[in-house]
Amino acid sequence: TWEKPLTGRYNGDYDAENTTYKLARVYLDKSEVIAATNISGYTYTDSPEADEEESITYQLVAVNSEGESATPAVSNQVAIGKALELPFEESFFGSKFTHKGWTTATSQNDPYFTYKAWNLYANSTVYYLPEDKSLAVMPQDNDGGLACCLFYGHSEDGQTESLISPHVNPAGADNVELKFNYWEMASDATKNEIKVWVSRDDNAWELLWTSTLKEEFEPQWSEVTLPIFNTKANNNIRIKIDAIRHEGPITNVLLDNITMTELDATGINTVKPAIVGEAEYYTLSGVRINKPATRGTYIVKNGDSVKKIMVK
Repeated sequence: TWEKPLTGRYNGDYDAENTTYKLARVYLDKSEVIAATNISGYTYTDSPEADEEESITYQLVAVNSEGESATPAVSNQVAIGKALELPFEESFFGSKFTHKGWTTATSQNDPYFTYKAWNLYANSTVYYLPEDKSLAVMPQDNDGGLACCLFYGHSEDGQTESLISPHVNPAGADNVELKFNYWEMASDATKNEIKVWVSRDDNAWELLWTSTLKEEFEPQWSEVTLPIFNTKANNNIRIKIDAIRHEGPITNVLLDNITMTELDATGINTVKPAIVGEAEYYTLSGVRINKPATRGTYIVKNGDSVKKIMVK
């Protein structure tokens, strides 16, 4: 529902009796679907069909013989449709979301200027301080799409921009494996931070991973693999990826190829060919810890190896 406009453009009069309305559904990737035109009156019921969860922002313009409203009225985001199923894949193919249920959140709180930080592009650039130049970055899989979080010089230290997935139904999977790629640079090139969270059945966000900066590292796409344990009892899960700006070189955060697949319970007890790296420790409830400090059973992930250990 909406109210009758008080004035026309430039605060002038307008022909209210011969004014109709056009309603559009707009998605996070800026794609748009016209829901209805020539609406008379000040209410309309939309019944979109969605095979899976979608997040919609409605935009409404008035239309008469003088044309359309200069600025649309914009609603808050609303979600429709059911949770997606595993396997979940989002590659941002063609600079569009394969799944329309993505949302964003921001810590921006400037009364005079806010901006949309997360955008999809066919390619991007990242400022590289050690060589004082901008690096051209193509999508990790060369499919014409990646997600880019923009930071500017006025961005405050700690500004956080969140990219939030649709709800995904684990469908009885004991564990879920999350993978994504991000453009990684050394500490002399960026101070940005990435945090990854999971929410189960719309409860509080649980921290899965925090990025660390290396002193020496050639800029490149890096893959992150994270287990989400004990999902069998969950009706749905969501992933939130935070891009966090810190004082230092002003650089963007780039993501590509986000997937969620079932991690077979037997895989936790089976030693796979390992890619040796820094071991990660988790409690049985899936909470990451530094190292086991008390007796009990823990899960250790090292590269491709995921196994249980018992501390006595």
